[in-house]
Amino acid sequence: MKGCDEMQAKNKPQKVVRPKVKRVCCPLLRKLKPDIERYIQDLIQAQDDSSKMRWALGDYRADAMICTEPHNLNLTISHVGVNYFRVRVQGKISHAALAHLGVNAIGKMYLIYQALIDLDEKRGREVRFPLYEKGSGRSCHLSIGTMKGGDWPSNVAGSAEMECRIGYIPGEKMVDIKKLVERTVQEASEKDPWLKEHL
Repeated sequence: MKGCDEMQAKNKPQKVVRPKVKRVCCPLLRKLKPDIERYIQDLIQAQDDSSKMRWALGDYRADAMICTEPHNLNLTISHVGVNYFRVRVQGKISHAALAHLGVNAIGKMYLIYQALIDLDEKRGREVRFPLYEKGSGRSCHLSIGTMKGGDWPSNVAGSAEMECRIGYIPGEKMVDIKKLVERTVQEASEKDPWLKEHL
């Protein structure tokens, strides 16, 4: 199972340059507290890894922040944490004429798919944050966004892959969410002899 850093590695520039933090004048903030320093910082997908924000801001410590991401023109005072992950399953490729000798990775992946759906439904029932429920009707989600498998219709699929996103509420820690996902995938794989040896 691979995480967010690997998924985004191909998009990283060759030379990393720390972005400049600009001091700006914000009329709204000036009305609230005239003597505070105000800065603007742009980041891509800042919510998926708080280390990006720490890296960009360096030693700056803020009392509050305003995220200008479009959101139905509503004022959002809190945001879910986000973690992306990838699950790969290895099967045993075989031509269709000898399909009985292969192991279809797509079919094996569905065991993990269902375990993640069950996790999403469980968290939807048990993980509560009133602000998010008021806004969207639910506090957090696990989304299975892509699934790929096999390389040709006349072959038994020798590999399969899912890319997913899990959200978590204030008070939950990214490290614990990662462990939860890993444990869910591991427990699903241990119910199947092939997956147990080939995840």
